[in-house]
Amino acid sequence: ENTSKCGFASVHHIDKPSIPSYCLVAAVLNDQAKELKGSTKNKQALEYFDLALKIWPEYVNALVSRAMIYLNLDDVHSAEKDYTTLISVQPHDAVNHYNRAVLRMNRGNYKSAIPDLRNALILLPECSKYHSTKAEAELKCNNFRQAVEDADRALRLDKGNKDAYWVRSNARQRLGDSKGAIVDNRMYQAMGG
Repeated sequence: ENTSKCGFASVHHIDKPSIPSYCLVAAVLNDQAKELKGSTKNKQALEYFDLALKIWPEYVNALVSRAMIYLNLDDVHSAEKDYTTLISVQPHDAVNHYNRAVLRMNRGNYKSAIPDLRNALILLPECSKYHSTKAEAELKCNNFRQAVEDADRALRLDKGNKDAYWVRSNARQRLGDSKGAIVDNRMYQAMGG
């Protein structure tokens, strides 16, 4: 019995592979594109990824790789579209939510990054980095109390998260807590910030 559209057959049907031929063709195109990726042939690699994704639009490996090439080419809009597709294909993968959030933050769109960061934290609540990144987005949106709360969570998980100290220092300063801001800034500086 096939467990997914392009999955493998169960042990009972091992003699009858259930991988549709279009998945195999897409995989070959994906491999050819990966050979070109990272070289001066990124545009040619994109063509192969595009072909693979026309054959199999939900091919996760091709989507991730193509998004990375788009980022290398500074085509942030196309990379964001691929991350959006990845989220629809794999809604329970925290990394896809986090990557789209960071991409949006890098474009200065902090407000739209916050829901992605919330989703990433629902899926992976023990990730200090995700908490400190959300704290930064909240800080940039002038949600200073929330920024402090998120930075506190990040630091409970990892006392060595210097980004959380930086965010909390700035948020505390904006809230009028100069003493707390100074302490956090010293911790940030001591960690090489």
